[in-house]
Amino acid sequence: MRSSLQYRTLALPLVLLAGCRVADIPERGRLAAKAAGPRPSENLVANCVSDYSPAVDYFPHKARVEFATQFEIGYHGHYKRLIFKPNVGSEEREEYLLVQCGTPIPPHGPRARVVQVPAQRMILSNLAFVSSVVRMNLADSVGGVSSMNGVSHPAILERYKNRRVQEVGTGPHSSVELAIAADTDLLFTFYSAWPNYNTHPKLWEVGIQAIPTADHFEADPLGRTEWIKFIALFFNREREANEIFDPAAKRYLAMKRIAASVERRPEVLVGWPSGRDVWNLNGGKNFFAQLIWDAGGQYFWRDDLKLSLVPIDFERVFDDQRDSPVWISRSYTAKTRAALAKLKPALAHFHAFERDGIWSPDKNTQVHRRPPWQDQSLDKPDQVLADLIAILHPELIPKHEPFFVRKVD
Repeated sequence: MRSSLQYRTLALPLVLLAGCRVADIPERGRLAAKAAGPRPSENLVANCVSDYSPAVDYFPHKARVEFATQFEIGYHGHYKRLIFKPNVGSEEREEYLLVQCGTPIPPHGPRARVVQVPAQRMILSNLAFVSSVVRMNLADSVGGVSSMNGVSHPAILERYKNRRVQEVGTGPHSSVELAIAADTDLLFTFYSAWPNYNTHPKLWEVGIQAIPTADHFEADPLGRTEWIKFIALFFNREREANEIFDPAAKRYLAMKRIAASVERRPEVLVGWPSGRDVWNLNGGKNFFAQLIWDAGGQYFWRDDLKLSLVPIDFERVFDDQRDSPVWISRSYTAKTRAALAKLKPALAHFHAFERDGIWSPDKNTQVHRRPPWQDQSLDKPDQVLADLIAILHPELIPKHEPFFVRKVD
């Protein structure tokens, strides 16, 4: 961290968290003031610049935004300008100057946040990026996550076992106190449509470089996947991000074309009623609604115009939408149709329940953990699309074995 640990500790009440496990994380290493040469052929991922020249492009590998609509990237020789504007009606606009360490900080306005790159350590409060950072060779940079219960990736499980990763919790105090203890460079937070739940402004006030992520508010599935480029910017890993995204996008678009010609588009019910009889579902303009369309189906709440999650009364869903032949449930505790009916008897009257059309994105789940769908699907849009096509139109890809979803018997 760039600011004083003593100041940040005094600025906050000490919160003792029963049951929290603080990992034995070594002191964060400092980058050497050494470049790969006067004109690097690769982005510097482990070094600073010692002989800065304004004529040099320090980011030969660049990321380009094609599908995402909430962030913009601009390259300026020795720094990147990153603009984040959430898609959920918020007036917020975050500007970051990602400056190659060892080079001068450019002139900037008072609201721009300066971050030196490449960062070396991170905390992931948005677990959707776990698989992405591992595939970008950044597993050793992960020093903390919000909760290990949401992690299924073997690389991070192994780091936790070896006390290299700690849980920082999801509440504001727990996140702040344990993030300070981890002495991290960056904390990637989960951006909420409800501003009062967003902690990144307060975290910056106490010296923690908190970066909000809002992949879940994209309208296009590939736009969501493109958020791996957003993460990559802070670590100069654009080459790795492009190598992940480009072939996945190519395969996704190819399968989308295959499903585009289907004559029948079954309606798909998504979600699960919470304990307060509220059915939480994706808005009709959310990437998940588009994902279902790309797979040859139609989203049951398609006329809604929201990009965020939408809470709907259970009675309304039951009265208007229970005839959907396919239901993708998100009840990770009820593993069978009998268990679903036991938890809420009214579910047995849904058409998908009666016709054996219930699916769950919890395949390959380990004991006491969330499914790989949660932390390993963002960077695999082609796999997710193939799984859904196999559900809705199995004749199109008859040999496909779903990885993320399973039939609920």
